[in-house]
Amino acid sequence: MKTIKQITAILLLIVGLLVVGSAALASDTAFDEVKVNDVVMTDNTVYVERGETIDVDVQWTAGTSTTVDRDDLKLNAWIGGYEYDDVEDTEEIPNIDAGNTRKETLQIILPEDMDAKEKYKLHVRLYNEDAIDFEEVYSLKISQEKHKLSIQDVILRPNTVTAGNALFATIWVENMGYEKEENIEVTVSIPDLGVSAREHIAELVSEEDTTEDDDEETSGATPEMRLTIPSDAKIGDYNIDITMEYNRGHNVVKQTGTVHVRPAEAVTAEDVPQAIVSVDGAAKDAVAGTEVPFKIMVANLDSKASVFSVEVAGADLWAATRTEPAMVTLAPDSTGEMYVYVKPKSGIEAGKHSFTVKVKAGNAIVAEKTLTADVAGTGATTSTTTGATTATNGQTNFASLKNALVIGFGVLVVLLVILGLIIAFNKMSKDEEEEIPTSEGQAYY
Repeated sequence: MKTIKQITAILLLIVGLLVVGSAALASDTAFDEVKVNDVVMTDNTVYVERGETIDVDVQWTAGTSTTVDRDDLKLNAWIGGYEYDDVEDTEEIPNIDAGNTRKETLQIILPEDMDAKEKYKLHVRLYNEDAIDFEEVYSLKISQEKHKLSIQDVILRPNTVTAGNALFATIWVENMGYEKEENIEVTVSIPDLGVSAREHIAELVSEEDTTEDDDEETSGATPEMRLTIPSDAKIGDYNIDITMEYNRGHNVVKQTGTVHVRPAEAVTAEDVPQAIVSVDGAAKDAVAGTEVPFKIMVANLDSKASVFSVEVAGADLWAATRTEPAMVTLAPDSTGEMYVYVKPKSGIEAGKHSFTVKVKAGNAIVAEKTLTADVAGTGATTSTTTGATTATNGQTNFASLKNALVIGFGVLVVLLVILGLIIAFNKMSKDEEEEIPTSEGQAYY
């Protein structure tokens, strides 16, 4: 009986200690206040914008118990539900005395690609390895801006460029807003070298505008832009600036990177690979405002692979030009094609306009061709110097129709002649068969 009483006393003592410990711990397991961007968090849902940095202010008061270990505390705030990375911030707190109040601010950078359709949870946790570990959870909702484009990637080829050679840039853009964006203008420049290039992306829709059957895209890339590095550029690292304008120029996004330039190398005859370059036509008809392609064909006859590119000169005043692809890598004894697209400017004077294309292998010029675009102008009415005759689009169309009818009539005549010959030959063959006498039956003995 005595033994039972002793065991009961021991159990009651243990329970009492647990209750006291729990009470001591309970006094430290509550935040006085948690705010996100100065909004007090309770049961409400706070709206934040993706891409922004949010402030999480946490205030709590340590319990009065002196038996609780409050050393080496960590305050952690994290957002659950984002699948690609950890979205969190942690602050270390060496110690806090009993009864004291502490306030800390954590900062969380929200990724730009967080799904605005999802609800996220903000977890705020205070803990150490010994006595304290508690957490509170709050609701967050990601809101979208009306107009928001993001530069997702900048692709530069090559990473290190030789002076006198070309640097090629492609910019990937994603629509993070809820409005469709049109006529997105992207400029790439190296201010210290005085070179720049500009391209457009026609449109990017928002995620809400896409369906499984649509061809519309929320992200896309600019055509490859070419920046020719001056041949006298000094060796070193240069800032390369990317500027994107959209929403009729009301929104601008800027980003800066670096590119390394090395000095130009002297080109000897041995450095120039053996190659054959041909063009599908040295002169072509063109219309103002419409692209006309010139196909450049290259055959690498050298014993090693080479990277070929095309440089256009002499067309800036009267036309816009682009090259696609910007470069081709050809193995020995292989061939490749590049296209130079020439788009005469509106209002340009009608007539023949020449320009030059230089086909290069690295820094060496393999071939140089002079090409011509015979521009028809904007076309309403063109008169001769005497004013005696005029040529209109309607007359041109009539002449084309007349030529087509003449050709069609000629083909019809040829077919009729061939058909007549076939009928004649068939008739002659039939007549010959009728002239052959039939032999009467004879008896042979």
